[in-house]
Amino acid sequence: MSSSSEQVYTIILDYGNAVHAATCDPKPGFVDTIPFLAPEMEATSYGPSVDVWACGIFGLSLFVTKGHLRWHHVIHARGEYDVILAGLQEQSPISIENLLGQMLAWDPTERASAKSALGHCCFSGLPHIDQAPTCQPGDNGVDISIVAKNGPIACG
Repeated sequence: MSSSSEQVYTIILDYGNAVHAATCDPKPGFVDTIPFLAPEMEATSYGPSVDVWACGIFGLSLFVTKGHLRWHHVIHARGEYDVILAGLQEQSPISIENLLGQMLAWDPTERASAKSALGHCCFSGLPHIDQAPTCQPGDNGVDISIVAKNGPIACG
């Protein structure tokens, strides 16, 4: 990265097989990327909590394992998952690691909701974003027009 004062924002979207449904039936081998696959997706009907799981795996890779996830398919690595989860849950309740532990609960009924994850105290001090970044052709994905809304998130 350069030392310029420009702020770079990344937006990750995959509309390939996107659906918005309250529940979906399992489709082994046809949905999701295996390392991000929530445990329930190939066995039972599942809901939006699988997206929280996938975000949790992404966060785990970024903040904890530095890109070296210990499993390819979590169903076949439950022991390694249990060790990682226990370590996350031991962290301070206001840490990103603790939030990731909540997002990666094996049981989807115990998993954090998207709303509770976004309101977690680890985000305290970050500005709310008034709008999604907008990029114009040729600007190389750099957007410095985002404005903070309502100041920092309160953590109670």
